[in-house]
Formats: sequence, C-alpha cells, structure tokens
Amino acid sequence: MGGEVRFVWTPAIIVVTLGAILGFFQNCTPAVPFGNVDYFSSLVSSPHFPYEAGLDQLAYMSCSEQSDVGNDGTFFTFKAGAYDHLGLRISQTYRDNVVKVDDQNVAFALQESTFSAGTRLQLAIRSLDNLQLTYIDQENGVSGLDGFDFNNFFPPMGTQLLAETLWFMQPNDYLRVFAGAQSISNLRFEGRLQFMKSQLMENDLRSFLSNRGVITLTFATQGEITPIGPGSYNDLVVVGDGSTPAPIGGAIGSAKVGTEKVGIASAGLSQNLAQNVFGMGIQPQFKQPLTSLGGNPGPDMPPRVLSRVQDIIIDERLNGQIPRTWSCPDSMQFMIVLPGDATYTDVNDNEITRCAMLPDPPVLSAEMRRIRQSLLAEDWFIDPIRRCAVPKADHVEQGSCYGRNSQTQRTHLINYDSYPTQGCGFGNPAGLCPHYASICFRQ
Repeated sequence: MGGEVRFVWTPAIIVVTLGAILGFFQNCTPAVPFGNVDYFSSLVSSPHFPYEAGLDQLAYMSCSEQSDVGNDGTFFTFKAGAYDHLGLRISQTYRDNVVKVDDQNVAFALQESTFSAGTRLQLAIRSLDNLQLTYIDQENGVSGLDGFDFNNFFPPMGTQLLAETLWFMQPNDYLRVFAGAQSISNLRFEGRLQFMKSQLMENDLRSFLSNRGVITLTFATQGEITPIGPGSYNDLVVVGDGSTPAPIGGAIGSAKVGTEKVGIASAGLSQNLAQNVFGMGIQPQFKQPLTSLGGNPGPDMPPRVLSRVQDIIIDERLNGQIPRTWSCPDSMQFMIVLPGDATYTDVNDNEITRCAMLPDPPVLSAEMRRIRQSLLAEDWFIDPIRRCAVPKADHVEQGSCYGRNSQTQRTHLINYDSYPTQGCGFGNPAGLCPHYASICFRQ
C-alpha cells in the first residue's frame, strides 16, 4: 500500500541561436528594426526580464477521496488568480532600460526575446529551500501533470498579440483578462491545482505548506516545470550545513506518506538559481472551520480552511516593495453540502434546510463578488447566512468531494450537523467530517 517519495532530477536546457534571428532580419527584411542591428541584438538578449506578475486571491478546497471520481473543474484544491489589483504587466525596470524608439518595434523585440519568449505563467507548489523542486503526485509521472500538479495558463510570453497588448498598456496597469485568448485556459489570469486522491494526501499537503512549501506563480519554460530566474549553470544548491552542494542528478531523499506516492520533482539546475526565480510566492496557513453558529468544531475536525496567507519573496526584484495585506474572513469559509443533502426531514417530519440553493441577488455585495471569482455561479449555490456551498447538480456524481464507499459505490455518509459533539471521520458511525471551501484576498 505504501509508496516512496522520490526526488527526481530532470534537466531542462534552452538553446537559443540569436545569430539566426539576426541573420533573418539582415537577409529577409528591407531594414533592421530600429535601423541598428547592434541595438536590436542587445534588446533581444537584454538581461532585464520583461515581465512581472502577481496573485490577489487564493481559494482552498479540502475535498479528498476522489481518486476514482470525475471532475469537470468544479472541485479543486487550490485556485489562485488576479481579479482586482495584480495580474501580468511589463516590468518598470524593463521599460526604463528600453531606449525610446518606435513602440511597435519594442513589441516585436519582446516576441524574439531570448530570455522570455515561449515561457508560460505557471502555478505550482514548490520547496522553499529549493524553488526548482515541485510538489507532485508521482502517479502522474516524475514531472507531474498540467492541471493537477502544476498549471500553465495565459498564452506563452512573446506571442504577438500578447506582447503588443502588454507593451501598449499603461505602465501601472495589469492584464487580468486576455481578450485574444484562443481557449478558456488562456482567457483569465487564473490557475488551479488538484490534490484530491485521499485524506492522507490532503493532510500531507497542508503539512508541507505549513513548513517548507510555498505556492508559486513563476515563468516556466513551456511544457516543463523549470522556473526561470537569474544565475548560471555554475550555481549549486547548498544543503545541510552549507558545506556540501547537492548533486546535479540522483536522489537526495525519500519518505513514506500513507498510501500515496507524493513527493518533489526537480526541474534541474540548468541556468537558474535555487532560491531566486521570476514571479511571486505565497504561503498559506490553515485552521479548523467554525461551525455555522460560530462555535467550536470539536477535536475530530481537521484544519480545513485558510487562516492566513503570507507573501514570500522569491523574486529579488520585489525586495523593498510593500504589497497589499491578505484577508481571510470567516465569512468566506463554506461547508460543502452535496445537493441531495441540502434539505432533510427531521424526526417530526419537518423539512429542514441545511443549505439554501437560491440564485444570487441581482446586485452582488463586494464580498459576494469576490466569492464568485473563485466559486463560479454556474458551478455553485452559495448560502452566506448558513455559510455553506452546494455544487450544482450538473457538476456532481457519486463520490464528489467526499469519495465513494468501496462496497456500495455510493457517497460516504457525511456528518454535517453533529460533528462537534459526536465526532466525525473514517470509522465513525456518524460519518465523515464535512469538507470546506475558503477564500483569502488582498485588501
């Protein structure tokens, strides 16, 4: 039943032939952009990374036991995005280092950048002591799967329309919705991760993030898990007391985590520093949810909601900046109630509403608008009074969020109501502990 966590190193090497690009412009165009091949060369190979990006909202969903349950995207472990304050833009440093020339030519140079063209925005969970290491479910392969262990979103940097859109924006503005997207995954500045196979995996992930893990938004080489950052191939990862560099290749540790094979995959050192990459990092902390009446949930309830989010600087360009603070209000944590359990009949034949399934009001409050950015109206009913959420029936099958009983193949019994006094969990006749969705945002 047990599996080993392995550290796997896979090299990622990017080779760019700038001479071929310059030859193209010299031989196939009537004039080199800017009229100066040396300046164009320096702009294309500029050491100033063109982009910066940031997240302003994080949602966490504790659902587990879904190893054999389909998911159309309604359920997730983390969903992170930029909806109000941050997003993607050209960095001010890059703008400051561009000689004032024709804007169209600068946008064209972004498409040919040897440093950034082809990279993707990537959401992942990485190790604080080495940002080249990615937390993955190794049943998904040594590098994980896009949409599960990591998530690439937005178009690749340097595509023509994206480069032009970003360069012609006002310098202080951020791009959060890309109108030229060819697919839904490239439309919104939003990524999601799914670690929902078991409660053991759920617990291990929270433990990892509470200690050495960080949720990162980085610029990664397309199709890979390598975050781009400054440095050179000679930079080594220092481990232990700092006297011994980690080897380039080979295993550097292993452990058992219940019945799941979860661990850290490495993209290799390549040309990146271990602890400085372009992007941003946040570290969430967790707590027990309150009951619907604000009471103590009892000792059996795991810490299934976000308690706080802390910014972690992984990009040295952010040193000295004072970001907006994060807020994780109790009013934005919701017990997940399945549609068939939203109402029930008590011993006196009274129909009791456990969670109301009502449409949103015509005008949303500021808080409900934030909630709907993470829990979409087409997927969820939200009951802000009882602080619960019901997935809409079209998005639910047997076992959604709570898993199936292996013998009956029906959803496990869930103790929504009496868990503070009767307890909850596997083996408890009262049923499983309820799962929750919770949201934090930048104020």
